Amino acid sequence: MPLRQARAVLNNYVPERQRSCFRCGKTFATDRDRVCPSCKKPKDKPKPGYNAKLSSRELQVADLIMRGEINKQIAFVLNLTEGTVKSYSHNIYRKLGVSNKAALAAWRATHPEAQAGYRVER
Repeated sequence: MPLRQARAVLNNYVPERQRSCFRCGKTFATDRDRVCPSCKKPKDKPKPGYNAKLSSRELQVADLIMRGEINKQIAFVLNLTEGTVKSYSHNIYRKLGVSNKAALAAWRATHPEAQAGYRVER
């Protein structure tokens, strides 16, 4: 093989290294990736909606949010800290796929079967 052809072949050749996947340990061929192609696939996330399970405390917080209470009042009524109420609110929004208190109230109004069995007395 002439020198010129050998150089052309070597310039186009990229050696593949065998690596173990950082996550699952499977061996795969790559030149730079640390994770195999099957581990790179995004996991299927459940779609937000009514089948998202809210805890009883989250239902209590959602009921008070629907009444128009502010976080400080919700915390006082449920004997929680204001930060805990914010955390519950964030979890409720994430689970139901809503972004604010008005959207939560609209969601609860359209899903009467999701009404909490526990009501907070004033």
